[in-house]
Order: sequence, then C-alpha cells, then structure tokens
Amino acid sequence: MSFQNPVGGVPDPFGYRVEGAQEGSQQGGSPPEEPPNNQGVIGYLIGAMHKALDALVQKFGKGGPERKGSKQTLGSLKASLELLKGNDLSQDIHFLNALAHSWNKAIEESPAFDEEVLRLFNLFAKKILHYPETKQHTFGYYLTEYAGQRWIPFPYMELVQKIHREHAINPDGSDLTEWTRLLDDAIRLLP
Repeated sequence: MSFQNPVGGVPDPFGYRVEGAQEGSQQGGSPPEEPPNNQGVIGYLIGAMHKALDALVQKFGKGGPERKGSKQTLGSLKASLELLKGNDLSQDIHFLNALAHSWNKAIEESPAFDEEVLRLFNLFAKKILHYPETKQHTFGYYLTEYAGQRWIPFPYMELVQKIHREHAINPDGSDLTEWTRLLDDAIRLLP
C-alpha cells in the first residue's frame, strides 16, 4: 500500500501536494495535517490583502503611486513575517503562498527603491537568500521558486517552522527579528 497515493484513487479535493515525503523514508513523524481553520483564515486574509494592494497599484499606474506600492509591498512582507513570530504557520498553504508572493513582489519593485532603501532591502534579501547557510536550498530559494504553486515543498514548510521555533526560543536574537527590523527601517525611509 502506498501512502503517496490516495485510497481508491480519489485526488485531493484542494489539488495540493507536498514534495519531499518519499515512500519508505526514515524522516519520522507523521505527514502534515490540514491547517486549522484559524490559520487558514489568516492566510486567506493575507492573500486578499495582496489582491487589494495589486488592484490599487494597477489603478494608479506607474507614476507617483509606485513608491506607495513599494511601501505597501514591504509592509505586507513585514506583516507576514510578524505573523510568523507569534504563530507556527508552516502548515498554512495560503500563508506560505502569500509570503512567497510578497517576497517576489518586493524583489520586482526593488529596482525602483531609493539608494538607502535599496541598500537596506538588499541586506534583508541577502540574509533571506542565505538562510540557513548549511542547506543546499535556502529560504530565499523556496520563496522565489514556489510562489503561487499549487503544491508546497516539504523542506519549505520545515524552514518556516524552524524560523518560528527559533524566534520562540530567542525572540530578541532571532533571524526573524533581524529581518523585520531591516524591513521596518526600509519602510520608514519611504514616503
């Protein structure tokens, strides 16, 4: 019997799958459970917020409001990371996709940042792209590669859980706190 295939060949009604769980692997633990409803709501709200922000940016075009869009994009990315400080959202598919979407939108908009904002954002991005240093595929890799996908890689979920747990153990010295401080400093510089 394969645990990879659903019983009776009935596909997952949500169309999601998790990469990394292989038959006969010795990773231990049980497969991830469906996210509790309250976490699903958080992810849904973040996704709705992104859609509303995108609509506003498109409505105002590429003139002066572009900087405002950048401020909203960085604010949305920071808000997602702030949520992760207090909640283990590693099983919330909507949150994981919204976080990746925020990351990619910020990367897209970064060439338009002022010099000092760009310096802070690049420092933030470099830390994300190299976290953790011991892994072949980093947090930044998963944020960039799997945004908007209908499946979530298991290692991405593990990294999000690790980030949350490290913050819970040492909130003042965590990477998550450092990341949100850098984003906060960059946001303050935007008009």
